[in-house]
Amino acid sequence: MFGFSFPKLAVLIIIVAAVWYIFKAIGRRRDLNEVAIKNGKIKKKSRLPQIIWLILLISLITFLLVWGLKPYI
Repeated sequence: MFGFSFPKLAVLIIIVAAVWYIFKAIGRRRDLNEVAIKNGKIKKKSRLPQIIWLILLISLITFLLVWGLKPYI
């Protein structure tokens, strides 16, 4: 039940890599926006809608992964 198997390990690696690259992309975007704000190219706007959409997307992906992998967990 709690043993290691190749599919479980592969899914774990994929999830960790996806989360890592998502955070890297978010960090790069934040850095570019801060530079643009300092240069006066854009005005600072609220990030609340983006954060809400990100939380909803992560929740949906987690739900779908758990639902799809339920027979293997």
